[in-house]
Amino acid sequence: MKISELFNVSGKVAVVTGGSRGIGEMISAGFLANGVKVYITARKEEPLVKKAEELSNKYNGVCIPIACELSSTIGIDYFVKMIHEKEKSIDFLINNAGVCDLRIDEVLAVNYYAVRDLTMEMLPIMNKERGRVVILSSMDSDETFRECDEKIRWFLKSETMLQFELDEMVEDFQNSYMKGEHEKMGFSGYNNGYGMSKVFVRALTALLVRRNDHPDFYPKIKFLCCCPGWCKTEMGGDDAPLAEEEGANLPFYLASTMD
Repeated sequence: MKISELFNVSGKVAVVTGGSRGIGEMISAGFLANGVKVYITARKEEPLVKKAEELSNKYNGVCIPIACELSSTIGIDYFVKMIHEKEKSIDFLINNAGVCDLRIDEVLAVNYYAVRDLTMEMLPIMNKERGRVVILSSMDSDETFRECDEKIRWFLKSETMLQFELDEMVEDFQNSYMKGEHEKMGFSGYNNGYGMSKVFVRALTALLVRRNDHPDFYPKIKFLCCCPGWCKTEMGGDDAPLAEEEGANLPFYLASTMD
């Protein structure tokens, strides 16, 4: 996957969460193949270190593992501190890590709050001229959004929504889901709440793009969101029609192209 005709990324620095397997691994591989230094993070240190060594050797590149729990404030603070000590700036932040089939608070902790908090903490050390933040959503978010009450859909599409308002909706969903009352509140329960977590990160991306909270909020950094498709990963299963490499194409392109 050579993309020099789109944007010469050689010498750039990327962070890929959940970068040791599945789509995250393929995104990391794409960066490494094109001369990007890549930091990958996951919870389990031993397989993460092994994967970083494997990728570094395969692509004759630099892949650095930082094991941490990004669903906790302590984990995010540790990760950002490690990056800040090693790099002056980061060019690409790929929010790929995600979970499903866990308790709803655990799903939202990884799929929404960790994305929000890591992005905010990383922005001060992102490339201010052409930094890219790419957030991976899911095809499940389409069906989930359609199942939501009209008022919920209207709010999520609002062009004036502020961060605290979105956070309040996420909290309302979590609390109502834990009581089994989320459908009464107008939320979808599609795929055990995983779908709503991905709807929320799409809304988060739109909020960041519009810069509703701060008009001058890092004006040259681009925020992008995409659905990589249903892929043969540990989460996607063997029946998925797309290979992991195909799922990595769109997020890799969005990070790399200048368009």
